[in-house]
Amino acid sequence: MSQQQQQQQQQQPPAVQTDQGSNAPQGADASVNRSRREFTPKDNVLKIAVKNLPRTCKTRARIILDTFNNVEIHALGEATPTAVRVAENLQRQGLAEIRKIKTETYTSDQTGGPVDRQGRKKIKIIINLEKKK
Repeated sequence: MSQQQQQQQQQQPPAVQTDQGSNAPQGADASVNRSRREFTPKDNVLKIAVKNLPRTCKTRARIILDTFNNVEIHALGEATPTAVRVAENLQRQGLAEIRKIKTETYTSDQTGGPVDRQGRKKIKIIINLEKKK
């Protein structure tokens, strides 16, 4: 082999073996083609549910910050620790400043549900963040 051919082989990354068959994408393209939905915010409000992971919420909050320069994080009930964690992480990383924290007691207006669920009270937190300059 000539020196040029040896250099070309050294520059090429090794082939990645997958057990998905020969039609599966390999290398860097494999992560791109996964079924991920693109997040395009319509407004600056991020509603957090209990099932949302903090890292997903943080990523979405960063996208909203880049788009609108501020984000309003809303969480209800047991999702409040996730909202606080996201806001603290963004502030700790120097991406945003916490401007306002507002808490409310939310009473659900469920009609026709079980008696013990009518008028159930939950905590609601709203955290306003502004992008650091």
